Amino acid sequence: MWDHRQKITPMGHGGRFGQETKASAIIATFPETTAVLEHPSPAIPLPGDFRMKVMSLPWARAEFSICEWEPGLVAAVVNTQKRMIVAAATAAGGQGYVHRSE
Repeated sequence: MWDHRQKITPMGHGGRFGQETKASAIIATFPETTAVLEHPSPAIPLPGDFRMKVMSLPWARAEFSICEWEPGLVAAVVNTQKRMIVAAATAAGGQGYVHRSE
């Protein structure tokens, strides 16, 4: 069982899309799940029909995906998730968490 008092080691970087990248999205495929994680401000946005084609694949899961179904949606989700992580780290006393402002 995981002991919440263990030291948490943060990633060595600011996340895949926190770095310079030309990727518009990441498609993560697992044995029973496929998810699309779009870049919040891609150089070349994914076309809407591409999202629909990916979501029609076997095991595609919209609930695990972060897609730009409407303008600004991905950035809003990412910002909310960042706030949740910071709030959780603050509640835990900040142990093992290093906040990197952008």
